[in-house]
Amino acid sequence: MKLYNNIVYMCLSVLLAVIIVGCAANSPTPVSPQSYSGTNIPNNNVVNPDARGNRRGTAGIIDRVSNSNRVALVIGNGAYQNESILKNPPNDAVDVAKRLSELGFQVILKINLTRTQMRAAIAEFGRLATNAEAALFFYAGHAIQNHNQNFLLPIDITTNSISDVVDQGITLSYPLRELNAAKSMVNIIIIDACRTPKFTEKFRSVARQRGEAEQPFGLARTTFARPDTMIVYATQPGNGALDSTGGRNSPFTTGFLAALNTQDLSLGGVLKTTSKKVKKLTNGFQVPYTDGPRTLDDFQFRVAANTETLSSPAISSPANSTPVITSTPPPVSTAAADAEAARLAALEARRKQEEARIARLKQEQAAAKQAAAQAQAKAERLDRQERARKAAQAKEAARLAALEEKRRAEEAKIARLQRQREAEERKAQAARAEAARLARLNAEREAAARRARAKKRSRKSFEPEMVSIRGSCFQMGSPTSEKDRDSDEGPLHRVCVKAFKMGKYEITTAEYAAFLNALRPSTADRKKWVETKAEDSTSNHLIERNGQFQAETGYERYPVNNVSWYGAVAYLQWLSQATGKNYRLPTEAEWEYAARGGTQTRYWWGDEDPVCQKGARNGAKFDDNAQCDDTGTEAVGSYQANQYGLYDVHGNLYEWTCSGWSDPYNGSEKKCLLSGASARVFRGGSWIAYADFVRAATRFRNEPGSRNFSVGFRACEVQVK
Repeated sequence: MKLYNNIVYMCLSVLLAVIIVGCAANSPTPVSPQSYSGTNIPNNNVVNPDARGNRRGTAGIIDRVSNSNRVALVIGNGAYQNESILKNPPNDAVDVAKRLSELGFQVILKINLTRTQMRAAIAEFGRLATNAEAALFFYAGHAIQNHNQNFLLPIDITTNSISDVVDQGITLSYPLRELNAAKSMVNIIIIDACRTPKFTEKFRSVARQRGEAEQPFGLARTTFARPDTMIVYATQPGNGALDSTGGRNSPFTTGFLAALNTQDLSLGGVLKTTSKKVKKLTNGFQVPYTDGPRTLDDFQFRVAANTETLSSPAISSPANSTPVITSTPPPVSTAAADAEAARLAALEARRKQEEARIARLKQEQAAAKQAAAQAQAKAERLDRQERARKAAQAKEAARLAALEEKRRAEEAKIARLQRQREAEERKAQAARAEAARLARLNAEREAAARRARAKKRSRKSFEPEMVSIRGSCFQMGSPTSEKDRDSDEGPLHRVCVKAFKMGKYEITTAEYAAFLNALRPSTADRKKWVETKAEDSTSNHLIERNGQFQAETGYERYPVNNVSWYGAVAYLQWLSQATGKNYRLPTEAEWEYAARGGTQTRYWWGDEDPVCQKGARNGAKFDDNAQCDDTGTEAVGSYQANQYGLYDVHGNLYEWTCSGWSDPYNGSEKKCLLSGASARVFRGGSWIAYADFVRAATRFRNEPGSRNFSVGFRACEVQVK
């Protein structure tokens, strides 16, 4: 047996040597991608020397040998021949390709492609992605939507009309179909496009002249959904994306590269970090959007690379072609080959003899095992019989014990019933006394209810319901130890507010429609204040018919959105005149004091994250990447109120305050900025915000004339000095 093992070991050693030689003959020499800046961007016909002096095309960068079959196609289009030139997409493509290559991807880098070149590159990518563990497609450049289809634009496109886009553009479904055919396990599509909203303006102008529907900004939602595919857009549907905030990369690519250099390289972690970075870089204007199953969140970008780089023969690679590996085997001696063949034949004869001996031993072992199995079966049969006898004895003992327990239980029941009868007699006496007390309380409650109804009748039908908030002092901002804290939430400082009243709910669409119908503003003023559903349909329920405004049927108690700071102030000035009371927006300090409900935790209910669940104490309307993901607002009061009786202070809609922005706090949070175009603060989070954005201390800002589908307001009433 020992001789047989030695023979097998020798044969395996020979085979392993052959395999290692084969791998060494076919392993490409690792090449590190170059970094480019400014105009130092490679075109698709440039080749770069590797460490041996050979030439390789930039279209097939492979910078390390990976244990995993992962491929990526990275395209950056900036040098458009007939459209506005983009500075950063080539930089974005080069930097992303370099980082993906460092993480173990086989990367195809393409810069400034025509339509023919783009189709060829995507087809090549599809072939490389066949049965791959992961396939990633990254595109930076111009893109546009038409009839809910997204088109990636090559550099030679001529866009005199939207028909040119359809004829010359590359639909997003094209790389999706290639990946579907490739049957790769995980597919990631990243589109950093829509960088210049002005690009679609000429199509919108032509549509207005023809009386047709205007071309929408941004890209459309994706209708191609697969359980193995995640699609990532640089910004939300219908919105433009910035090309630069001053650096060599777009805001999205800046955030994406930063996320790829963190400890958490899961797909979910990278996307969350990217989203936070982009929102911060663009002051909340640009919000990355994803379309794909959450089951892909655990995908890891990093794979372990081989620690040993194998030597390889010369690599010859013309531009834009697959590297060809060539090698010449050394001469072999015929006599030595004959001697080796004879030695191997002798080893084969000895191996067969050993196999025959092993076969005989196996037959003997089989007979012994059969005898042992029969003996074991007999022992098990006897053991089963003994266990059955003991089980019968135990069952009888258990039956007798149960009878004894039942007798004792009956005796205890009789004693318990006696005690219960005595207790019920005592309760009857107490109940009679309680009934008399409740009768008195009911009389007092009815008197209080009559007084409350009389007071409520003094409130006008169009006036929002208000809640009295007592004056006090509190710690404003967040401590440095708070989870998800941003630097603009400090320093933590003591602020005192006087007593005031706060709207129980956010101002509803029906309440704002009543204001517009009563004031009848000019079209210019109305558009400065608020957008209707016809102008922005995103979660908007305000409609105009024959010069009259009203809430969409069934949405009367949904909060009004797309309201500018000026529109909120105009409504509260009208409400003050109509009621004789003093209404205004709350200061930033008044808003945070009321929202906290007397607490100092992340949310009014505590530190735990919210859930999108009505009836839950920590329920709120926000973007939880699950059932509440991008589903719009809810009717006011759908979730529980805080300790002061205020609803929806976390989520549903951001809420304007009257205070100007300052970072760090400098006292402006306690004042109203009544004029000027500087940024105003809004608070509270919204239906498209993550959980960390709806905290009590989270702050946001925007120009007072901005109108956004995630922003509304609530009223504040103060005593006239």
